[in-house]
Amino acid sequence: MKKFKLTRFLIGLGVCLVLFLVGFGTYNSFMQWIPAGHVGLLYHASGGLERNVYSPRRVFVGWMTTLYTYPTQEQAAIYTSDPDEGEVKSADSVKVTTNDNANTDFDIVVWYHIAPDDVLKVFDNYKGQPIEQIQSSVIRSAVRQAASNIGTQYDAFSLMGEARGEASTKLTTLLQQELGQRGITVDGAEFAGHSPNPAILTRITAQINAETDLNIAKTRQEIAKSKKDIAITLATAQA
Repeated sequence: MKKFKLTRFLIGLGVCLVLFLVGFGTYNSFMQWIPAGHVGLLYHASGGLERNVYSPRRVFVGWMTTLYTYPTQEQAAIYTSDPDEGEVKSADSVKVTTNDNANTDFDIVVWYHIAPDDVLKVFDNYKGQPIEQIQSSVIRSAVRQAASNIGTQYDAFSLMGEARGEASTKLTTLLQQELGQRGITVDGAEFAGHSPNPAILTRITAQINAETDLNIAKTRQEIAKSKKDIAITLATAQA
């Protein structure tokens, strides 16, 4: 009798252990991580969005529930003609028309993040779109529009050279105004490089050659003046 009771006890203990392991495994399968530098929102198919922002942690994501995460740390959106760089592995630079009617492809970088207080606004504005999709559509569209507006204030030569820093500051300001109201905080933006077309390259080469010829002419003029002054000095000394 004692042996029978012990067997039943062991069987019951084993069943309980199996049920515990199954339950724990099932529960654990519903756990998801919100990574560092991000915050999360939970959307329930039956009850809608929880108006609670979750900090980095492991959270329970139940049946018919979706976890959305947004970066609170700085992200870089890179739009470049280099096919090995940027979020789209193809020519993705921004074409800018300057006030001299030149069309030039510029590489543009935007640094941004989502402030924790704006996460709900971003979700409401874009209906749960992941940040990658927002970056490839909303931010890209805003960058192209802002770059086009700024391009009309400069000619191609200045925008590719001495005015690039000033133009980058204006680009940052425009994007902060445009995207800030949508919940996207722009930390900075920059005209990072350019890919001039053959016509622009020809004009650049011609301008460089003209400036070089002008500098050579000035140098020759200064040499001639120096020689003249030396000759006058020598003649005066001989007299």
